[in-house]
Amino acid sequence: MELKYHLAWNVSQRTAVFSPEKKYFNLVLDTLIGCGGLVGGVVRLLWLAPDHLHIYVESDGGKSIEAIIRKLKLFLKKELLATFPEVKKGLAKGENIWDKAYFSETLG
Repeated sequence: MELKYHLAWNVSQRTAVFSPEKKYFNLVLDTLIGCGGLVGGVVRLLWLAPDHLHIYVESDGGKSIEAIIRKLKLFLKKELLATFPEVKKGLAKGENIWDKAYFSETLG
């Protein structure tokens, strides 16, 4: 089974932590490309905005969309904060980098 998704989620409080976007683009792109095993397929960055991102995912259907998003958010958060610790400074104290909500639609 192959499921295709368009996913998007915001930075907490829509804070513009990815500004300028080109500073963070390659890290986010490369990190997501390396997440194929987490979803049982393919992950690609579609768009990186200062306060949110859009992702394309192809999955084998072995994991729920909730599990896929949770894993992607956690993996990307770890990589971002390891490489750019200043991202955390742009957020309120104790605030997670990602908003809990997300957008998901199936494609095809």
